[in-house]
Amino acid sequence: MIKIGAFSPKTIAFAGVAVVALAALVGASPLKTVESGYEGVLMDWGAVQQTTLEPGKLHFIIPFYQSMSRVSTQPQTSVTHEKAATHDLQDVNTSVAVTYHIDPSDVPFFYSKFRNATRLTERVIAPAISNDVKAVTAHYNAEELVTRSMKRSRILSLRL
Repeated sequence: MIKIGAFSPKTIAFAGVAVVALAALVGASPLKTVESGYEGVLMDWGAVQQTTLEPGKLHFIIPFYQSMSRVSTQPQTSVTHEKAATHDLQDVNTSVAVTYHIDPSDVPFFYSKFRNATRLTERVIAPAISNDVKAVTAHYNAEELVTRSMKRSRILSLRL
């Protein structure tokens, strides 16, 4: 058997495997943090857990079994451009901006249903705005849309 210095090939192989295992464990990074303005979503084998990881704390994640995603709880704005017809069949282009935020206690539900704000906008916000703008605009003629714009804005705000 060939010896390299005071170490046998088995010892060197064992040390190499230990270094690779340690590098994999460190690379998996079992310690995670969540930045301010975000909540962490904990997942076990990809299944969303109902507990959230709070910002500003150090969290231990079991490598390869658990993972974490960050969800913004900061105010976000979704702008939708809609085309509708008035009571007298005039075409009207409307832009509606909706500002919202995800409540930290609702983050697991939000993440399991939408994953991100873009999907929320596509699936919920934009269709709701489209329906409401068309329904409210149809009750006015073109002149009333201009003269009663504040009333129309209040009605849209209440519907959304």
